[in-house]
Amino acid sequence: MNLITIERHRSSEPELVVNRETAFDVGIERKKRAYISFGNQKYCVDVAVLDTVSRGKLLIPAYIIDKMHVPDYVVYEVRAYGNEIRLGPFIGILGSVRYENITKDRLEHEKECIRDYSRLHGAITVFSLDSVNKDKRLIKGFCFNPGDNSWKEGIFPYPCAIYRTIGLNEDWQNHFLSTIGDTVFNGQYFSKWEMYKWFSTDASIKDSLPETRLYRSEKDIFDMLKRQKCVYIKPDWGMKGHGVVKASITDEGILFEYRKDKKNNRIVAENRIKAIRIMKDLFAYNECIIQKGIDLIKCDEGVVDFRAVMQKDDTANWVCTVIVARAGAKRSVVSNISSGGKGFMPEELLKDVMGMNNRRALQKIIEMRKFCLKVCRTLDGFGVNCGILGIDIGIDYTGKIWLIEINHRSPHPAIALCIQDRTSYNKIISGPLLYAKSLAGFGRNVR
Repeated sequence: MNLITIERHRSSEPELVVNRETAFDVGIERKKRAYISFGNQKYCVDVAVLDTVSRGKLLIPAYIIDKMHVPDYVVYEVRAYGNEIRLGPFIGILGSVRYENITKDRLEHEKECIRDYSRLHGAITVFSLDSVNKDKRLIKGFCFNPGDNSWKEGIFPYPCAIYRTIGLNEDWQNHFLSTIGDTVFNGQYFSKWEMYKWFSTDASIKDSLPETRLYRSEKDIFDMLKRQKCVYIKPDWGMKGHGVVKASITDEGILFEYRKDKKNNRIVAENRIKAIRIMKDLFAYNECIIQKGIDLIKCDEGVVDFRAVMQKDDTANWVCTVIVARAGAKRSVVSNISSGGKGFMPEELLKDVMGMNNRRALQKIIEMRKFCLKVCRTLDGFGVNCGILGIDIGIDYTGKIWLIEINHRSPHPAIALCIQDRTSYNKIISGPLLYAKSLAGFGRNVR
């Protein structure tokens, strides 16, 4: 790793000055001409080797630094690609639609993401969508200054990689794709119905999917209940278990169960007409999915599932950061912590609920990790660029693993704190920028 700082010099000539050792470290000792690259900015320079310059410094004319909008207060890594001398990594965090929302509190919060700056280096910039100047290909934002642990406001070029925390419409997605390449991640959303349609085409995963249909009319629910006796109706774009309803056939009729205002609610429809009326009240056509009810393991009458947080590291490979078992509130139809559920160490819950010994519980966890890795790699193959995923899987009483849902909109790191795992919590927060570093051309696998 070649760490350097840059220093302004007064030359009016386009000359980059470096000492012999640093030139050798970077691999430019034979270069006479090259170009400096920072984000989407590039500038041709002559390369001069001068032994009076300190090792680890690049002297660049001030007018070039200003013209390229290079922050001169951060520590850079340098990579040479042919005639390119790349300063970086240069990573953007697209934090808001509006600049006014990039507040001091928000910037303090973003420092959590760069607590591992000694592994990141480079320019980390927070910006908003309305601060992007499409014509000049510049952004207004705040760049982290590691010297005094502060943020400095300024104008910068487009970064080499963008971690987005807000949605992007088609125009913006294609604008960034055209200008910086396929290095914007977590920028594409997909619904539960899309997830089901995609993965049901994969031979290695389709048998792990509960049968699912898009809700187009009440008849769809009646038809599935006739075959399955129990189904879940879920908002196609919902999160955190909101709006999830369990419908099942009972001796009294169709029982609808759901959780609202921290309470379990039950409605029985004794006949078809009443059932249709309830469905019309609860569900919107084409905005919900109907999912076969799986007989998942339970803990104290609460449904159990497992949240696996998967992240790409600085080699752009998927790793499983943590798996947390979640047990829903008593008789609740959802397991979410925000709906009254509790988190457990997965091996402890497997031993308690399924009577497994240590060895079998650990084998099952390894099996879950392998399954989630397969899901992530399959999603990559579908063309979705994500750096972090929350994968919800279930286990039935035969031990079979089921893929329930994929949360691709920045799963909350606090899930790790449910099992007092501070290390995984920190990894969930800082992990996306390590993947961004890889996308920016500075990963451990990039030479």
